[in-house]
Amino acid sequence: MIDLPLQTAGPAGASPSLVPWHAPVPVVRIRRIRETDAGALGRFYEHLSRPSLMAALGGRETPPTRQAIEASCRPDHRHAEGFVAELLQAAGDEPIVGHLAMRAAGPGAVELGIVVADGFRHAGIGHRLLAAGLDWAAAERIGTLSATMIEPNPPLHGLIDGLGLAATFRTLGGGRVAMTIHLDGRSAAA
Repeated sequence: MIDLPLQTAGPAGASPSLVPWHAPVPVVRIRRIRETDAGALGRFYEHLSRPSLMAALGGRETPPTRQAIEASCRPDHRHAEGFVAELLQAAGDEPIVGHLAMRAAGPGAVELGIVVADGFRHAGIGHRLLAAGLDWAAAERIGTLSATMIEPNPPLHGLIDGLGLAATFRTLGGGRVAMTIHLDGRSAAA
């Protein structure tokens, strides 16, 4: 588990379940997803804006089903993995403010999905989630990451560049793009 302070002043437009903060700077914990996260993860997706939901789900406009969320909370940790970012608050409620899901997409390959709550973007949460996923991928000898996204997606391009990753893109039509990142020979600590 990694506890990291946010680098921003506060969440503009945070979801109703999140308490706006004031000094001192809050702490976000990045950790592996647990089966008990299904309720909190469902609330997280319900509170995403429509554009954020579409960006996270490759153009879909509806939140994941309850069954999909529950399945996402039960990765086998070998072919699939998940991480959440949770906001640590004094009241004890620790809402999820970010999610990274990775699932098998062939031998040595995983498909990933990443999303950060609307009011918590540009605070390094996505970077930290993806870095945790890269560490897992390296440990499991995963050589390729893929994702389907809508374009333009500057936050994801920024994440990829910020982690020193090289990606290739293939147009699928309808404003969607397939992204592939080859990790072979890359250190997860980059």
